[in-house]
Amino acid sequence: MKKIVVLLLGLFGWMQIASAQIFDRDTMEEGNSRLGLGMVAGALGIYDSTPCGTVGMNILFKGAYFDFTYFAPRHSEDVRVGQWSDKQSWSIHFGYQIPITEKIRVTPLVGYAQVDLGRTNGWDWHVSKNGIHNKFIPEDKVGGLDFGASLVYSFYWKLIDIKIPMNISLNATRRGIYAGMMFEFYPVW
Repeated sequence: MKKIVVLLLGLFGWMQIASAQIFDRDTMEEGNSRLGLGMVAGALGIYDSTPCGTVGMNILFKGAYFDFTYFAPRHSEDVRVGQWSDKQSWSIHFGYQIPITEKIRVTPLVGYAQVDLGRTNGWDWHVSKNGIHNKFIPEDKVGGLDFGASLVYSFYWKLIDIKIPMNISLNATRRGIYAGMMFEFYPVW
């Protein structure tokens, strides 16, 4: 845990210093002064021969990027009785956005990603107001420290007579590939 904290602090500190010295300050301030909320979808475990889909959300606040993805076992709500080989996945990433131009940005990412391989037991279930839930028993885990980068393209989506700032991103990390879409909001602070 200490190694991860030191790695994150060093990475964020270096990115802040490097981006301030290399890139145009006006582009940095404009690109990193917004709040963004979006969705991301992709696949984890593709390089470890255990592919599993994942979906989630991403947040951008003053250049700091955060995403979280999760995908439940496929048979977790199956009404049949039986046992199935199943997978679940989750990931979490942090980064700092570095604007290259007004429209193109790069975000170095560091985080954790994991795919759990196991069995979903249709005989071990419970019922709640949301329906039936079968128990997933993990037998093996594939994952660990995850690092990579995100390439972001910013544009304005014209809806009626309103221009809405949007981002489309492609994230490639050690453990997965994601694509995302984000709506940006101008600062109110």
